[in-house]
Amino acid sequence: QSGFFMRGGAITSSRWHHEALCIAISCLILSMSAGLGLLELDFCVSRFVAKRMKRSLTSEFLHISFRTSEVSIRMVLYIWFTVSLRQGSWWWVPLTADIAVTALLVVIFGGAEKTWLVRVLCSFPCMFANIFLFIDSPYKRRAAKRLSFWLTVRNVFTLFGLPVLGILYGRHTNDTIVDEWQGHGFMIAIVAGMVPIYI
Repeated sequence: QSGFFMRGGAITSSRWHHEALCIAISCLILSMSAGLGLLELDFCVSRFVAKRMKRSLTSEFLHISFRTSEVSIRMVLYIWFTVSLRQGSWWWVPLTADIAVTALLVVIFGGAEKTWLVRVLCSFPCMFANIFLFIDSPYKRRAAKRLSFWLTVRNVFTLFGLPVLGILYGRHTNDTIVDEWQGHGFMIAIVAGMVPIYI
């Protein structure tokens, strides 16, 4: 043991035969639920998005695919990074830094909103999705565009930075790479397929 975590294998052991499959399906359902919620949010804050969705089911499908992939990629990246570096002493640093940076960006570029509670509440969903991306209200558009730009920069940095850190500082051997592929190959393949959708 090293701290709270085992040296190899999964963090926890399976309790019943189809537990991994059940968890994978649950994660997929949760990701799609988040995508549907963001779809509804974008529909409400953007006339352009609303008109496009009313015209075509294809637009709705593409939009929910984009939002679901956005949430899933960020969620899986942080899970993978935390698991890969769980024996180190700084596995929590990137996630904590991301929370702090996101909150700071919302505070600095949040526009004319004066209520701190609103800014704090907006920073939590921004951890996983750029909720300001499609806002086209004349009163909020300028601030939303500026904030959305910096959240996109953060997302791109995370998308490429976390895998590099995980590979450089994670204790990877041929055996651990094979174990990760055998245990999480389905999840890795799905996320790899989502990256082009998101980009």
